[in-house]
Amino acid sequence: MTRSHLLGALQAAISTDEWDAITNDTSYPISNFNRSVLSELQHAVSDDKALPEDSVSGLHMVLKKFLGEHLTDKPASWKWILISCIYLTFIAERPMHPLDVAGIKVTTENGKTVYKCPLKSAGNDTTCHYCVCVRMSDHEITK
Repeated sequence: MTRSHLLGALQAAISTDEWDAITNDTSYPISNFNRSVLSELQHAVSDDKALPEDSVSGLHMVLKKFLGEHLTDKPASWKWILISCIYLTFIAERPMHPLDVAGIKVTTENGKTVYKCPLKSAGNDTTCHYCVCVRMSDHEITK
């Protein structure tokens, strides 16, 4: 699978009516953060860089498990969370949540943007395993 193929699949997973609701209906069951991510996704373009398909499906499974355990009362929002997180991780290469929520610090190292998260865990069965963030050092956390 390539990044452009994944992007096309994510864009195609949203109907014309859903795009209209995302853009115009503020009562639609979607957070402001995911609404802005999806608005970006709608017009995004990507390269043909190869993606490990098992990573995309792995993140999808971990997210569904998480949502099934922690967001059972809002199943209408799952689709938007899943699409947004997959887009952010594999296409935009940014964290899956707002930077201020987890205290993520953005730095530049060797000309590349680096996201440092104080909450990043090492578990393979967590969304953190797929996140573009690196674990913030203990020294950076206590600053």
